[in-house]
Amino acid sequence: MKKLLFISIAMVSMVFRMQDVVAQNPETDTTSVDRFLLDFTVPDMPAFKALGTTPSEILRPSDIKKFAVMLQPFVSNGQAIIPKSFALEVAPFKLMESYRGKPQLSISDYATKKKDFRRILYATSISLGSLRTEGEDAISKVSIGLRTSFTGKKGDILKDTDFQNKYIYGPLQAYQKQRSDEQTNWMRLHNLRPSDLLSDSVIQAFEKHLEEDLHLSAPDKNQEIQKAITRYNKENWNASRGELAIAWVGQSPDSLINNITFGSFDVWGVWAIRVKSHGQLLLGTHLQRPKKAEAEIDADAFNVTFNTRFYYGTTNFRFFGELQYKNKNQVDEKKLGLVNLGSEFRVLKDFWIVLSGGVENLFDDNKSRFVSSLDIRYSFNKPE
Repeated sequence: MKKLLFISIAMVSMVFRMQDVVAQNPETDTTSVDRFLLDFTVPDMPAFKALGTTPSEILRPSDIKKFAVMLQPFVSNGQAIIPKSFALEVAPFKLMESYRGKPQLSISDYATKKKDFRRILYATSISLGSLRTEGEDAISKVSIGLRTSFTGKKGDILKDTDFQNKYIYGPLQAYQKQRSDEQTNWMRLHNLRPSDLLSDSVIQAFEKHLEEDLHLSAPDKNQEIQKAITRYNKENWNASRGELAIAWVGQSPDSLINNITFGSFDVWGVWAIRVKSHGQLLLGTHLQRPKKAEAEIDADAFNVTFNTRFYYGTTNFRFFGELQYKNKNQVDEKKLGLVNLGSEFRVLKDFWIVLSGGVENLFDDNKSRFVSSLDIRYSFNKPE
């Protein structure tokens, strides 16, 4: 009995003194979710889209960023100008994860149903936008938007436990097993007993054997996480996901806040469907309650838009084609159509450019026209 107790003590001491890796798993990992930030494209912001700055009304979904900016070009007719439209977006709960000083939401918390509300907050953002139109009837618009993103198991690395086990915890567990097997063989080869592991010289000799003879070292967990995130960004930019958003727009004949009146209220719903490894299909709808106008047929009616858009490409560059149908409640423009082609691509690590061109008013040959759009997007989504 004493011999068994002595051996047990020796084995426990060995665990601590040899500093074996504790191979965690998603169900027990206390690592902050702030370490698992993705880097998909910068998504559309409700506050920007509600201003009507682009002919397409679909809301492009993606991972929520801590902070993001969207604006139109700084150059018009060869001259530098202040952008006509501008919007910024923040994800308050993601920012709090970085600056509270200690993790408030861990990997295991994120996967717990009891934390559903906090998970929704983590995937929710607030956006603000402004626009100044041109011409004699120029007006100023301001907007505020709210959106939340949701995914299945795929498309969110924080939910994808299979991916985590394979590419993050797998290497840690593999190292632990390899080290344990080598320790057994090494002790047998040197005729050592478990009690010999209490000796510093024995432990040092084994560590030297691992390092010099086998070149075996413990994997760094942070490095494994970063490698996994890079892989996930590459393989899942087009993952299936959904988004719901709302926005309120106010307008004023000048730049004075006290002159702002109701402009419109907007609601979006969109679902992105993964199409093999390089494609993504977006199906979306947009409901808008505009400000009442004399030309309205039904003052209580919404403008309703339906969109379908297909992307094909890679992590940093993709083309898209889009069809849009809109039913408005104005007499002069009842049914509108849009066919649109474009691309989104990364120019620097945190900067994206989205451009498109197409034909609007497809159902009226007298009013059909070419339309285009170009905007610049920046996002900050790094762990602290």
